Amino acid sequence: MGLKTFGSWFVIIVMVASTVGFAIYFTERDNSGNPSGPSPNEPSQPNIIPVSAQDVDARVVEVLPRLVLSAGTDEAEKDVIDALLFKANGIEEVNSRYSQNSQNYGIRGSLLYIAEISFNNSTTTGDKLFNEINYNAEGVLLDASAYEMALISVPKEVEFINSDMNLAQNYSFNDLILSYVGLDALKEDKLKVSIEASFDGNSILNPVSFMSSNITGATKSLSLELELPVKELFNEVSFYADLNYSSYINFSDDNALKQALSSFSGISGSNIQVLPAERIFSLSIDDNSFFLKSQDFNSMLSKDTGINDFSFSSGEKFNAQINFVEGTKINEVKDSISLMLSDLNISKSKYSFIESRAAVSGDLNISVDALEFKNSFSNFLFSNSFNSDSLDLKQKASFEATSFYDADSNSSYSNDQNSFLGLIDAGRKAGDLVKLLVYYSGYRGKALNARAIEAPKEEVLTLP
Repeated sequence: MGLKTFGSWFVIIVMVASTVGFAIYFTERDNSGNPSGPSPNEPSQPNIIPVSAQDVDARVVEVLPRLVLSAGTDEAEKDVIDALLFKANGIEEVNSRYSQNSQNYGIRGSLLYIAEISFNNSTTTGDKLFNEINYNAEGVLLDASAYEMALISVPKEVEFINSDMNLAQNYSFNDLILSYVGLDALKEDKLKVSIEASFDGNSILNPVSFMSSNITGATKSLSLELELPVKELFNEVSFYADLNYSSYINFSDDNALKQALSSFSGISGSNIQVLPAERIFSLSIDDNSFFLKSQDFNSMLSKDTGINDFSFSSGEKFNAQINFVEGTKINEVKDSISLMLSDLNISKSKYSFIESRAAVSGDLNISVDALEFKNSFSNFLFSNSFNSDSLDLKQKASFEATSFYDADSNSSYSNDQNSFLGLIDAGRKAGDLVKLLVYYSGYRGKALNARAIEAPKEEVLTLP
């Protein structure tokens, strides 16, 4: 759990421990309806033992129209923030207070603002309310977080542990308990929760539950293979290509490289990114005799003023990574190393240099046939010293699908868009059957952000 997340949960505990109204919800009652444990403001007693239960199975019985919000702020007048909250639609009541310096919990601002908010759930939801509050209080509330409150059921027997005292004790919950849950929690969701509490003998005091994960509401990254006909082709392509450092530095800068590509005939619009090549190259030596000469080689490299630093590794071959000085030409450094190896009687056939590469990728709008464009663009890249085998170019296309099936969970996810986009080999036509790798996010029975790429062609092995 990150520092900011920890701080968010911590300030909720502060709210619970400091508000009598909250304590009533979390305390077991006797037959008279009064809390059976001491007030949370009373000092701890020696026989009261703090305990916790982790990864407890739970089910949401009802999500309550109550929100607990915490945020850092530099606004000294609490009424000013309260007024901003009441601008949000559906808020009925706000109970707020300032707490300790928010910076202690990784939250910006000199003060920590905490509010318990009651709202009308027929006009808004916790998620919508939180977004509206953030909008209305932008710049005033900093690093805000919020949790809804829900009634949950847990297994009849829950084991609580105090690891410092090597103590374990079971407790039977006869009633629903209150829990803090995420803003996307819904009735009947299956959760994992943690419960913090104390025991006074066999009596439980002030159990406080926090959702650790929402199993039902979890977003899953899913994929499948499908064979579908192309619905529509677009005059857009995505590409990747790379070039060695010695070719990359022939361009004055990355913008010049982008301009050279985007001005190619047939491109009507472009969005190109460049991942620069680094001033590093690798040396691989395949000569068993070299291991006895490696210390001499190390000394030679150390004296070369064109080299910043270097590192060695060995396996079946001896490998070195060379970082050379800015402004030094890479071929001069390689020539210098070749002379060193020659002095050590290592022939040129026994070693090789591998330069770092600049990666270029992007999306292009084209005004010509995609396959025709790919062939001419490939020749253009080769003439500009790109690596000839590095070009990967795909055309944008759409496909129809109303749902996707996940075999592992035996679940179907509806695709409300009824279609999705994919990248396929140039040269396809509308109606062509294409084998696709489809990737999507599964959330509550819905397929979100579906996208696809044409599956690699299977290699056909020929027997000799």
